[in-house]
Amino acid sequence: MPFDMSLVGKATPPTSLPYTWRDAVLYALGVGAKQSELDYLYEGRGPHVLPSFAVVPKAGPMFDLLRRSGGDLAMLVHGGERVRIHGAFPPAGTLHTTGVSKGMYDMRRF
Repeated sequence: MPFDMSLVGKATPPTSLPYTWRDAVLYALGVGAKQSELDYLYEGRGPHVLPSFAVVPKAGPMFDLLRRSGGDLAMLVHGGERVRIHGAFPPAGTLHTTGVSKGMYDMRRF
């Protein structure tokens, strides 16, 4: 099935993801924060939020773009992404995300 190239360069509708300190702590545990990193794991010491938490809300828009691309999801390779962080995350809040596909390439060998 051919890719829908009209999606390249167009932004997805903005999405919002409300989160609490528990979501931030579960994320820190999930990526392997250790006991020495209590600022990320214990609500009595913050908690601070790992900067890589920014990848959590982008999953929805990214998968929406991949689904709408028209390609077979089992055959797609996600080549890279970029996240722009404008400041430290508070322990709770709402993250807003917009996704943009920079390009689609057919890497099939003939």
